[in-house]
Amino acid sequence: MGAPRLTHLAVVRSPMGPALPKRLETTGRLAQLETLDASGCLLGLEGTTALLLGAPPSLTKLVLRFNQLTERHLTALRQLPRWPRAEVRFEEVTFGPEAHQALAEVARAHRLQLEVSGCVVSLRSSP
Repeated sequence: MGAPRLTHLAVVRSPMGPALPKRLETTGRLAQLETLDASGCLLGLEGTTALLLGAPPSLTKLVLRFNQLTERHLTALRQLPRWPRAEVRFEEVTFGPEAHQALAEVARAHRLQLEVSGCVVSLRSSP
């Protein structure tokens, strides 16, 4: 009898930082996830990029709260070769004054819907 299939995972404040996506991939956990909350893991641009590019088709929601992302990082996300089909939520992230503009540019570049509700900014694939 094997371990149950893990579909929802919250990894909050993991000390692994940008190494977290590789760890999830090598353990096989990332491939089966439907939701992943990587809040406070200090992923920065490197870890965030790895999660976005490595997101499996099954992933429906990725939460990136408190991950040291700056406006410059957000602008760099425009250059990604693809965007996951999952809803990507930037919750309570400390952005500078141009953050919403940077996210709007990411949305345009990847043809995503941009939704803002309170302190949550979501990017999701258009239907």
